[in-house]
Amino acid sequence: MLRNTSLINMLDGCSISLPCHAPGEMPVGLMLSSSALQDEALLTLALQVEQTLAPITRNGER
Repeated sequence: MLRNTSLINMLDGCSISLPCHAPGEMPVGLMLSSSALQDEALLTLALQVEQTLAPITRNGER
């Protein structure tokens, strides 16, 4: 798991992982990354993506 974030960490960036699997399926995360000092912008984007994924992750609808 750590190798996925190593490059971003070396570049002093930030990342967030959002669950994007349907209920009953194997856990999968969608990782969003940004450059250094862009934490607030990344979190804003993550909230928007999370809302878009909500029908899939909550109800299992596709």
